[in-house]
Amino acid sequence: MAFVSGFGGVGRSNRISSERAVRGFVKSSREIGGRVTVVVASLDRERIWNKSYQLDELEDKDSTTTALYLNRDGTVDCGNTTGPIPKLASGEWDLDPKNNRFMMKLTRTFEQDTGDYEVKRTYDGEMSMSKDEELINFEGKLILRDFPVGYFKMISASDDLPEEHMKALG
Repeated sequence: MAFVSGFGGVGRSNRISSERAVRGFVKSSREIGGRVTVVVASLDRERIWNKSYQLDELEDKDSTTTALYLNRDGTVDCGNTTGPIPKLASGEWDLDPKNNRFMMKLTRTFEQDTGDYEVKRTYDGEMSMSKDEELINFEGKLILRDFPVGYFKMISASDDLPEEHMKALG
């Protein structure tokens, strides 16, 4: 088990059970008594807004990929998806820079013969950054009415997604 310090300020520490999980955070490290001490750059909102992301969702046996854009004002633009095509889609996001906790809520409106219906999901996870600070990753739980119903992973696009992938719904 690796000992990781530097999350959320001086003196705070967390344990991560996998060296693999640590690799995305490492800025510099040294081995001390069988433990790896990792110094982590603070991750803040400015690093993640006005960027395109690929959202991968796994709920039950279904998985979908959706293009997202996190706006500076805390809103989310939804683009193309491999899942059912919504009539409307909107969302909001927030990041707590003290502990890198990422929260996002998406609402998708679908049409059917009996009328429109909404699907709301909350995404609760953590943000990490690649060693070269080029790619931003989010991983966590997909929540419906306070119960985890799946998992999500979101990664920043190395270049902003082409406009045709980000055509706004709604």
